Amino acid sequence: MRTIFLNLVLNITLISLLLHSLERRSTYSELKNLRTKAGFIDAFCDALPNVASLWDSLVAPYALTIVMGFIPTFLSLAISSTYQKSQGWVQVKINNWYFWFQIIFILFITGLGGNFEKVIDAVLQNPSQLFTRIANAIIASTHFYLKYLPTQWTSLGMVMTRYIQVSKFKAFSGVKQTEQEAKDCSEPEDQDWYGVGCRFSRVTMQLTLVIVLCTLSPLISLLGAITFILTRIVYSFLFIYAETEKEDLGGWCWYHSLKHCQIAIFIYVILMSIVLLERSDSVVPAAVAWSALLPCIYAFQRFERAFNWQHLPFAALPDESHPAEKQRYVQPELLG
Repeated sequence: MRTIFLNLVLNITLISLLLHSLERRSTYSELKNLRTKAGFIDAFCDALPNVASLWDSLVAPYALTIVMGFIPTFLSLAISSTYQKSQGWVQVKINNWYFWFQIIFILFITGLGGNFEKVIDAVLQNPSQLFTRIANAIIASTHFYLKYLPTQWTSLGMVMTRYIQVSKFKAFSGVKQTEQEAKDCSEPEDQDWYGVGCRFSRVTMQLTLVIVLCTLSPLISLLGAITFILTRIVYSFLFIYAETEKEDLGGWCWYHSLKHCQIAIFIYVILMSIVLLERSDSVVPAAVAWSALLPCIYAFQRFERAFNWQHLPFAALPDESHPAEKQRYVQPELLG
């Protein structure tokens, strides 16, 4: 019990430090802040304005992606060192927790300027304006998310190269006797970032951005379509031809991701209702938009009750008098 407590305290401390660095990300990634801290950067920007524009377009989304990439590692340490040892269930927990981390720090906090302390202070001073403040901030930050999705294409390209596994294979080839031993030492890939839970969570978050912002910024639908096409190509290749088989719990991550997509629809309805309330002279458009929450709530509850995905119904059990032949299903792609 003492070891678990110490591990929990350590992991909370590490996550707190990482969140602090996430809050300070805008200080070091936005060029306007750097220009006030260093005179040579200000002179450089005046001499090369195109480079300055490129910096503001790329560095902030990449910085957010890099910092958020450390979150699954700390979540995995916190989960596995406290109460869950099975790697499969660790991935399920990462899928759920990491999604909410992204919702808070990519969708909400980033839209509010990236400073968590200022957001909490503003909420405590005027709690009734919480949703309005978040909605207005997201509207003003739609251009940032138009830059954020294309940065994920770079991540997909790096995953496609499997540079980590190649580097480890080259390193172990010098100390192992056979290539097979070097390959065994370089596999599997890091399950904190490349695990099924983190992958589900990242893709679901990208879909959430598309759903939430599709009306405010229609161009994000096109960027989202390109992102998912690339994702399908990259992961189809990796799963079938490159990566080793992993522990499978029978669809728990898929189940949680479907629930997360429904949560994205709730966020979209609430956001558009606030936008209509703020920009319309009448409350009627906002009231009509708010009424969309009723079918959303019904669909969310029906998803929990109507689909029996964990247990096979008795009606679907085979007749014992005619036992079915034992067969093993193999994907057609794996037979070629």
